[in-house]
Amino acid sequence: MKIKNASSLLSILVGLFAFSLFPTPSRADHWERVVDVGASGETYYIDTESIAIDGSTVKVWERTVLSRPETDSQGRLIFSQKHYKSIGCKQRYWKNIQSIDYADRDSTAVVGEITYYPANWPMNVAKPGSVAEEVMAFVCKAALRKHLDTSR
Repeated sequence: MKIKNASSLLSILVGLFAFSLFPTPSRADHWERVVDVGASGETYYIDTESIAIDGSTVKVWERTVLSRPETDSQGRLIFSQKHYKSIGCKQRYWKNIQSIDYADRDSTAVVGEITYYPANWPMNVAKPGSVAEEVMAFVCKAALRKHLDTSR
């Protein structure tokens, strides 16, 4: 593959550098099913190996498998997504740090949209009875177990 100009090369290098700043999905290797949403057919998974306690927050990879594909901004079909999240267990909030769209339900074929959210991206409150609340409860409980296991 030939690079046509220096700005293309610079764009590629900046993209690779930015991608290297965040944990990648290839590090995620132990997905546990957390929630099945009957009405929409979505299934949510958490990579328990990616759970990391960072001060008062927990960072973790979440994977969503869609029963009906969605369309991205360029018209490509998305069958699954991964989100790297920051979760405040005491405050009951969460926000996305990174997201990746996939063209398959196994989350192996990247569609091409990898989003890095800015540091000042707003927090979301987990509403009672929501999927976010169920995911958060699972993550916070797993993070507590992990913390207790490592502090012994």
